Amino acid sequence: MTRYPGRGWADLERAIRTKTAAGIGAVWGPFSLFEYFRARRRWNRFLREHNVRLHDM
Repeated sequence: MTRYPGRGWADLERAIRTKTAAGIGAVWGPFSLFEYFRARRRWNRFLREHNVRLHDM
């Protein structure tokens, strides 16, 4: 996501040219991917232990 003052394409273009636009959000790297797969493994284990399938929810 990009944060900039104003709304719309013209304001975004002006913010990029004047360097007042800023990218915000998470950066995906090795640690982020590790956390994602770890959480997914935990979620799958929880579903298995409680005998629930995702499409049942």
